Amino acid sequence: MSKEQVLLEINNHVATITLNRPERGNSLTVQMINEFLSIFRELENNPLISIIIITGKGKYFCTGMDLQRTNFFTTSTSTSTITSKNNNESFENNLIKSYELGILFYNTIKSSKKVIISKINGPVLGGGIGLIFVTDIRICNERNFHFCFSEVKRGLLPAIISQFIVPELGLFKTKQYMLTGEKIFFKQALNDGIISTSASDENDLNKKVEEYTELLLGGAPKTMGKIKKLIRFINSTNNSEEEKKEYIKKQFLKMMNSEEAIHGIKAYNMKQKPDWFKSKI
Repeated sequence: MSKEQVLLEINNHVATITLNRPERGNSLTVQMINEFLSIFRELENNPLISIIIITGKGKYFCTGMDLQRTNFFTTSTSTSTITSKNNNESFENNLIKSYELGILFYNTIKSSKKVIISKINGPVLGGGIGLIFVTDIRICNERNFHFCFSEVKRGLLPAIISQFIVPELGLFKTKQYMLTGEKIFFKQALNDGIISTSASDENDLNKKVEEYTELLLGGAPKTMGKIKKLIRFINSTNNSEEEKKEYIKKQFLKMMNSEEAIHGIKAYNMKQKPDWFKSKI
């Protein structure tokens, strides 16, 4: 029986998902992604979970797709095998499945109602960069942090993750980083708005993450999910200005009648701290 490639810990409305392949730099396999999605969906539907932290075990946060695991794509990638028509079709079908699984992985995290924190314990490569870009708050250990788009050095395109990175990082910087494959360290990542803050070491990283979770636990969970949805809607190029105005108006009118708003305003007037996890909310 293979070991669990994804670990879960829950404490005080906060869930921590740990990528657990340190011997392979926490690179992504089909098994890991499926385990991750199974855990993530359960957390997404758990009303007692407000925050999800994603981190890696060992030296690396995530090094992207595992290029040494040929069964990520197909059972064999030898030249003699993939030259036949039938096996070529099978190889292409497996590539399509891998693409669809990758899109599902990133979109599931990006569209989450929960607040997602990247606890970046080490270097981030390739598809791992896509993972941090679909999270809401990113905190790195500056002692051993760097990221780089290493795909170009291997004749690969950062195709799947590009759709999550270009809108946020911008055309100019994305082209520079993807074309050069250069290492970007924490100061540059801070300057580019890629990470929220940095920590001086592992202990400080734990402390910074705790500080952010405390801040976030003070917010209304459902409202935070609505804020994320609002921002995505406004930022989408698929929605016209008129649609955006109408959506904002609708959310404004619904806001004051929500259970969380009623509870929050009542607590404010009574000078009490809101309990967002009451069963009635």
